[in-house]
Amino acid sequence: MLFALVLGCAQSVRVQKFFGAGSYAMEAGTHGEIAVVQYAEGYQDDLLRDYAPPVESLDGRSMVRPTVITSRGRLYVDPVVADADLRLFVRHGGIDPTGFLPVPMLAGGMRKELPTELRPVPRKLERPMELRMADLHNVYNTFTFEDGDLLLLEVAEGEDVERYLFRTRQLGWRARAGAGVLVQLPLPGGDPAVTLSPVLALSFALGYRFPTRQPTARWIGDNLGLVVSLGVGSTAVASTATEVDVQQLDTLLNAALLGGGIELYDILSVQVFGNVSAPFRNAAEEPLTLAIGFDAVQFGRATRDAASRLLHDNALADPTW
Repeated sequence: MLFALVLGCAQSVRVQKFFGAGSYAMEAGTHGEIAVVQYAEGYQDDLLRDYAPPVESLDGRSMVRPTVITSRGRLYVDPVVADADLRLFVRHGGIDPTGFLPVPMLAGGMRKELPTELRPVPRKLERPMELRMADLHNVYNTFTFEDGDLLLLEVAEGEDVERYLFRTRQLGWRARAGAGVLVQLPLPGGDPAVTLSPVLALSFALGYRFPTRQPTARWIGDNLGLVVSLGVGSTAVASTATEVDVQQLDTLLNAALLGGGIELYDILSVQVFGNVSAPFRNAAEEPLTLAIGFDAVQFGRATRDAASRLLHDNALADPTW
């Protein structure tokens, strides 16, 4: 952390990019000459609106950021040029990230039939097309499209291309499994002789994103969740007797712990753990313990390629095309 603070004095943009949420920008281009693209974000009473992201001056160039559209939203593409070419790409940024992968086919269940339906994405815009974001989020698709991922829609006539960039935001229930390390803290009024070791835990977190633009509800849905965990640790009272009973020997990870609490930012959590091993053995142990920690999987994802991202600007070369 000290290294990051020192480096931040000289290279604040790199540090902000490293610790902040991922953001993206693309060079601004023409829109509406090959096809008219409209979208509905997916909130209640949401109407179609024209794709018109604000143009920003970034690094001396005209750039646009992705337009946010929720998992309940939809795109409407109306061709201006007959038989314009259409291409869809998705970019996943999760634990196993991908580049922009083409989407030639969508998959989904059939309401009254067993087979999984495969539906081709049109390659030519012969008529207006509506695309539901829920179809891209369908679990039967072989590509991964999750919260925060990018969707790139291209419409082309010959060498002329219009690009429409979106970023998805999943509404409704959010469930996530993970693994992490938690540090136990003594509860008020607990036995000061209790041996507290780190807890190694598998966790399941559940949150809910409300279909509203209200800022407080959005923050809660984005950053808070309930978490339950099963792990191993220790809440044993250290023995001070001169004669040691081998059945009372303390180890660092000698207890099965079951806990629950609140998760923040998908990484940090505060949980209360109960010692589920205590009723089955004769040992002096605390029944409950407080633990705080972080999800090692999500932390590893956030710090991937840390040295390269902090020490180099990783700028793209000037385009030669």
